[in-house]
Amino acid sequence: MPIDPNVHLSRVVVTETAQGATHALGQMIAYQADPTVVIETGDGKQRSWLASLTRPATPEEAEQFWRDRALVAERKLKELAP
Repeated sequence: MPIDPNVHLSRVVVTETAQGATHALGQMIAYQADPTVVIETGDGKQRSWLASLTRPATPEEAEQFWRDRALVAERKLKELAP
């Protein structure tokens, strides 16, 4: 099911290839008129993808995204520690 542009932008989504394979898992941070979504992955990278090839993440996928995000944040905090 393609992503609805009217959903909250903070939703965790999965971008897929035309063949249905997962391309990326991330938090939707923008929706452009093309229609394209912009997501930020767990490691902080931003990617643009076709909205028609983007779907809401399952609860398990969303949990994995937040786990990845927490691990990256933990690493950054350790780097900043004196």
